[in-house]
Amino acid sequence: MSGNLENTNFSKTNTLNLKLTNTSGLKPNVYVDGKVLKYKKDNFGNLTTNYSTQKDVVTIEIKKIYDINGPLWFLTSLFFFFISIFGIFDLKPNKRCISMVSTIKVKVSESCSLKIKLKSRTQLEKA
Repeated sequence: MSGNLENTNFSKTNTLNLKLTNTSGLKPNVYVDGKVLKYKKDNFGNLTTNYSTQKDVVTIEIKKIYDINGPLWFLTSLFFFFISIFGIFDLKPNKRCISMVSTIKVKVSESCSLKIKLKSRTQLEKA
């Protein structure tokens, strides 16, 4: 035995515990390194998830884009217009749709907790 540990491969697993707070009414899409994360809602309405990786730095993306900004918004609006008997029983959506796109780079250690607090809708509408 030469006592040389250079060829030994120690793979450590880093865990990111992510918590999104103040998500009332929002169901954002959460991506870590381009992969969609599934999250759970806890008793207080916070969205929580765990992510394990071999990397030391991960990129977190939080996105919420409403249907009216989508590529087929006109066809969707036309469909619901006809379903609602030419607009008589149509629900009036909020015309001030707010899109949310955030990108965060985080350095992850063996066990890392991250809490992200989103602004409420009323705070966003005032901006």
